[in-house]
Amino acid sequence: MPLFFRKRKPSEDARKRLEYQMCLAKEAGADDILDISKCELSEIPFGAFATCKVLQKKVLVVHTNHLTSLLPKSCSLLSLITIKVLDLHDNQLSALPDDIGQLTALQVLNVERNQLTYLPRSIGNLIQLQTLNVKDNKLKELPDTLGELRSLRTLDISENEMQRLPQLLAHVRALETLSLDASSMVYPPQEVCSAGTRAIQQFLCKGKARQPASFAQRRSTVPATALRQPRLGGQQRPGGPQFPPARSSPDLAGDTSKADGHRKSSYWLGWGIREGPRKWLG
Repeated sequence: MPLFFRKRKPSEDARKRLEYQMCLAKEAGADDILDISKCELSEIPFGAFATCKVLQKKVLVVHTNHLTSLLPKSCSLLSLITIKVLDLHDNQLSALPDDIGQLTALQVLNVERNQLTYLPRSIGNLIQLQTLNVKDNKLKELPDTLGELRSLRTLDISENEMQRLPQLLAHVRALETLSLDASSMVYPPQEVCSAGTRAIQQFLCKGKARQPASFAQRRSTVPATALRQPRLGGQQRPGGPQFPPARSSPDLAGDTSKADGHRKSSYWLGWGIREGPRKWLG
């Protein structure tokens, strides 16, 4: 077999870490987390799916590996039916399973820094999803089924190739924090995207295909609280959208703070994962 087709073999340290984490997850009195991050995995082992299914794990952390696919051929997505938090950031995923919508218990999905070119339409079936992080992928559009995520509070689509948002995103009334690259947006236009999450949703609600020439004058009819730029993660960027601050560790997907009097919800992933994660799961 040519060298470039061979799977990367994990180092001895990575192999030992995987064995330790798998054993830890099976111990009597173990918490509901399976953390097999940083194990140099090219695929999630069958044993991880079996552990999640039998022990009804609620958190699966597989970030910082070499995954190109979520599901090995011999595994079923239904093995993860109890998972509420799925952390896959810093891998090489080019796609999510078309039936990802089967994970109806999912509340947090983090696929930041992968190679995703699209999101499956079934993602709209994740009715309990509250946080979706697809930052730094290769997405050019979002499926309109995203409008069915009525529980979604935090959405990060920054550092992609998107120019348009689906109009049905206006149906997500629970959305509190939307991070995107305003300078690259065509619909809604840049100045709307720069005005904050509520301004974007108001624009989408009106269903305008493009910004009218008189938009600047019409802004005065929108409540000032709707156009106020929220502080996301405590960092302000004048004239553009608000982004969470850069992290020195890739393991942190968010935090909890307040923005201009409005509660901004975001969920832990990875960093400090054993420091009382159940408070996020309800």
